[in-house]
Amino acid sequence: MPQNRRRTPLSAFDSDVRSVTENCQRSEAHHAVDRDIEDRKDETSRMMLTTMLHSQLLKFIRSDVSKFMYFGSSNLHTSSLLNIKGLSRRRSDKSCDPPKIAIILSGCGYLDGSEISECISTTIHISEKGMIPVFFAPDADICEVIDHYTKEPDNSCSQRNALVESARLARSCIQPLCDCEACNFGALIIPGGFGAVRTLSDFATKGCDCTVIPDLEKLIQDFSCEKKPIGTICIAGVLVARVLEGVKVTLGKDCKYNCN
Repeated sequence: MPQNRRRTPLSAFDSDVRSVTENCQRSEAHHAVDRDIEDRKDETSRMMLTTMLHSQLLKFIRSDVSKFMYFGSSNLHTSSLLNIKGLSRRRSDKSCDPPKIAIILSGCGYLDGSEISECISTTIHISEKGMIPVFFAPDADICEVIDHYTKEPDNSCSQRNALVESARLARSCIQPLCDCEACNFGALIIPGGFGAVRTLSDFATKGCDCTVIPDLEKLIQDFSCEKKPIGTICIAGVLVARVLEGVKVTLGKDCKYNCN
């Protein structure tokens, strides 16, 4: 005879199912709470890190405002990085601003304007020494536009402005030459390029009888009167020789070193 098996009421199964379901729900709730706590911890950590970075940035700005401002407004990316090094090497007297150096441009490209490598290397070296390069150019048309690929006059090109073309080199941080005053700068530098003898003067056509444009002539005289340094590169030396009587400049070739 088969033994009578004791049957569990359905209500007991329902109770067990409800119990398991409730346990799962409680477990999920606990996990959700744990996740929420972790998320809040992460958010708190991010906020603390952001606050710390803001604090450090404000501390940096307040410690030397000029260093921060110059980094944001520098003419060249390279010079801005180098200038930060130069500023940090400056003497501890923060009341003494770094000297500004006036650089005179005449266009972009050695055949009808300023020689690019001379302009850039000059700017980098000035910045590396902790000084600030400031660019100027005459607001006048370039004498003759030259195609730098063919090295021939570009007759198809409309007339170009020396100030506008020079802005390519100065990253738009440039001023008209007439605004440059010797009293505001520690030195004057004129890079080479045929713009010096075609736009800044007419030496290319008249030689020793050339005329230097009035704004530059006056500027050279003012720097000389204030006994401030005047530096020229390559052919630009003829400008100083023409304006200042009795001044000796290095220009051209020395036969002793001419191998041709």
